[in-house]
Amino acid sequence: MSTTNVVYMARKVLHPERLPDVTQIRTARIVAVGPPKYTTKDLWESNWVAIGRSFLGESSEERRARRRQALLEAALDQIWEEGLQATSVRSICSRAGLISRYFYESFDNLDELMSAALSETADELLAAGTRAVRDVDQEPRLERVRRGLDAAVGVLVSDPRKSALMAALGAGDARLQRERRGMVIQVAEAIRSDAELSGLNETDARPTTLYLAGGLVELTLAFLDGDLSLSRSQLVDQLAAMTLGALDGQTEYRRHRKSLAGKRR
Repeated sequence: MSTTNVVYMARKVLHPERLPDVTQIRTARIVAVGPPKYTTKDLWESNWVAIGRSFLGESSEERRARRRQALLEAALDQIWEEGLQATSVRSICSRAGLISRYFYESFDNLDELMSAALSETADELLAAGTRAVRDVDQEPRLERVRRGLDAAVGVLVSDPRKSALMAALGAGDARLQRERRGMVIQVAEAIRSDAELSGLNETDARPTTLYLAGGLVELTLAFLDGDLSLSRSQLVDQLAAMTLGALDGQTEYRRHRKSLAGKRR
């Protein structure tokens, strides 16, 4: 066995995660056996890329995506079980079974990972709500709102790690709080984009839907924390009633103001 092979195999043993499967390890050994045709640098930079490009039908991009998802799942587990203060790059990597090199492959820092986890959660909530109302256009507004809210609440009920993430980031530093506000804005935009639901002009739509979205998030988290003595069905009923009440109330208030202005003339 050549000197090059000995060095390469030592690096393999010290960092086994860099070779994801025994088949690749065997491939690497065959390449390195015999007179040192390649330098260690060649093997590490060139041949490693070549043998790691595709394995069992999974590309390097797919493996990278899988590792990224493993880190996101580990972050949810860590916050749910230990809290935000006990969450670090090291603790997340330990849970995911990855070295820190793979963390920085996907994220610049811990805040960026938290932001990505929150964004995925927001997308999941909105997607669930959208699917729930997709085929019920003929239903009354209240029923449509109720179905969408129930589906979104269901996401958090079925996976309490996501509500723990939302609550934790609300108590985090300024950047994390901004990310949480970004999620509220996403919810507000979803309400605002439904013209039939909102029925508001451009001037009233943004403040009203932001007001609603913030309340929806906070009430849902309070329910999940056990601070509200309501069943899930009762919570959804109240959220739906308050949503339409705020939207219709703003529309009625605008009409009232116009009426008063007309009388003064």
